[in-house]
Amino acid sequence: QGHVVVPKVVQCWRSGTEAHIPGIAMRVALPLAAAAAAHQLRLRGNATTAEEPGSSIMTPENIKKKWDSMDQFLEIMFVVGCRQKHRTDVAGEAREKMLANKLTIAEFEKEIEDIQHRNAKELKQACGEITANGKKKCNMGCQHRWGDKMTDRVACNAKCNTAYVSFEKTCLGKVDNLKDTYETINQITKNQNKCFHNYCPEFPEVYTMEQEKAATTVDTRCEARCTDEAVEQNCEKKFTLRVDFTMATVEEKCNGESGIKQCMSEAGTTADTADATCKTDGAKKCEDDLDACPEKDSDFCKTRKKECDIKAQEQCKKNYKTTLAAEKKKCQDKEGQDFEKCKTDTLKTMKEEYITKCKAEDGPTCDKNCHKKCKTEKLSECVENAKNSGTPTHDWCSYMWNFLSESSQVDKKTGDPVV
Repeated sequence: QGHVVVPKVVQCWRSGTEAHIPGIAMRVALPLAAAAAAHQLRLRGNATTAEEPGSSIMTPENIKKKWDSMDQFLEIMFVVGCRQKHRTDVAGEAREKMLANKLTIAEFEKEIEDIQHRNAKELKQACGEITANGKKKCNMGCQHRWGDKMTDRVACNAKCNTAYVSFEKTCLGKVDNLKDTYETINQITKNQNKCFHNYCPEFPEVYTMEQEKAATTVDTRCEARCTDEAVEQNCEKKFTLRVDFTMATVEEKCNGESGIKQCMSEAGTTADTADATCKTDGAKKCEDDLDACPEKDSDFCKTRKKECDIKAQEQCKKNYKTTLAAEKKKCQDKEGQDFEKCKTDTLKTMKEEYITKCKAEDGPTCDKNCHKKCKTEKLSECVENAKNSGTPTHDWCSYMWNFLSESSQVDKKTGDPVV
């Protein structure tokens, strides 16, 4: 009859879903639209479709019961789809991006917030679009129903204006409510993440399991981790992680055993001797140049002497570095093979001793320590407490349905919007 009813339901629920309708939300959208068409007939006051095959004309009581059932069906479908879009699909889309782009936990949480912001923005746009289109259709309905009965027509137009002003104001308020709902959801998620981190950081695969199944899974994982082979592999990993801290000790030991330490000391002596000779020769050359200067006591000759001394010292420093590097290379070439063999043998012995001791210590306590890393009972209790913080998504979706249903009411006799 002109007053837009079903589009409010469908468009608000489908806010922005043209760009992204994943999974079950797409399957919900189709039956919802079909059912909404029937819902529109009831709101128009048209009961011509109430007759069932093979039966007599339905009584008003039966018609009311039938359409009340349709209302309940629509509400259930709306809340399911709404809940899916504003919680499950948000996490699902963010999870896909995390896996594809290898996001960190912080980046994953930021992605969720971005999707939520987009949903709120799209709902806000839908409020404006529904108001603009619906108000126009509502006024056209007034013209169609009342024709030249201007008193009734003007009254109808006034009701359209009042209805859609109220609708837009309340709809925008629901956008703010949605933002608050998202904040609550995110806080619940953070609380659950704390549960995972505090009680079971080692086995993330159990996070979505019931407590009994989670406990069985942990038993199986710990059994596999605590075989002799697994314990030995874990000890090898531990040794590999700490080997860098022992390398300095190994190299110091092998320097002495291979003779490279003595060779390096001799290399330093050779470089020192060459440096001393360089400095003596340089100083003598500068003195000779000063003696050859025509006026040796003049400022000019003295300045030349200072510059000569500086250049001689710089050259000796370069010569020292070059000589020392050359002598050390000789040591490495001469003693290097013995040094590397010493390191290899020493590390092998240290690794064998470490693994033997590690297996003796870790083996008997492996299963107990493994189960300490995932306390399934406390995890389940903590997660349940976090969940019991409320059902914000379901509550918001139910409130949204009630708002859309109430704002869609029309007078059964006149077809005018109820304000």
